Amino acid sequence: MSSPEAGKAYSLSRAGALNVGVVGGGITGLTAAFYLLKAGCRVTVLEDRPQVGGLATHYDFGPFQWDKFYHCILTSDRPLLQLIGELGLTGEIRWTNTKVGFYDGAGFHSMSTVADFVRFPGLSAWEKFRLAPRVFAATRRLGRHHGRRQHLAR
Repeated sequence: MSSPEAGKAYSLSRAGALNVGVVGGGITGLTAAFYLLKAGCRVTVLEDRPQVGGLATHYDFGPFQWDKFYHCILTSDRPLLQLIGELGLTGEIRWTNTKVGFYDGAGFHSMSTVADFVRFPGLSAWEKFRLAPRVFAATRRLGRHHGRRQHLAR
């Protein structure tokens, strides 16, 4: 599937198997194709774009590449981690701690800690008071999943 052309169909076949077409070569379509192949089907992936992978791909700017979409895998993403394992790619993951930030026109502001949230100039005291319970609940939920956000490093 390297260097695909736009509008091309990719056939992945097994003799005597059920023929299945998957529309879209993004992560959902490619995952469906993978599991259909495992089930013994003949699979054709139909992708209109010049590159399979959907938002999990990149823009090529010549001297550098830029992700089409922010890629983050959490330690709690069990279905995705299972898929990565089944693809034999677990050893390719490099876990790093991530931080969260916000840009409000005046500059970038860290939003990685409670102190960052309290100091954030983009919200009034009342707005912070109203949002704080949800931030606390999300933090507690994250804490049940190893307590750390993780980012897939390249």
